Amino acid sequence: SIRTADGAVQWRRYEAAALVVATGQEGAPVIPPIEGRESFEGESMHSAAWRGGAKYAGKKALVVGFGNSGAEVALDLWEQGAAGVTVTARSP
Repeated sequence: SIRTADGAVQWRRYEAAALVVATGQEGAPVIPPIEGRESFEGESMHSAAWRGGAKYAGKKALVVGFGNSGAEVALDLWEQGAAGVTVTARSP
């Protein structure tokens, strides 16, 4: 679920072959609880473990977080030929 700035809760479903969590690379890596992550059949990692997007060419990816790390990962995925890159970010 996603809580919007006005407090409303919206449900969205994302489908991807890879999930990258980009929350806190410069400090200790933090992966917040994500409902359903334990049953996700694709690859899931923190951006601190990112080694490049070439192996995701032709695949869909979801990047959670759009700070410096998330933006760099999303751009790398796109440049390496990912079939689709979706980025989620919380509002301030």
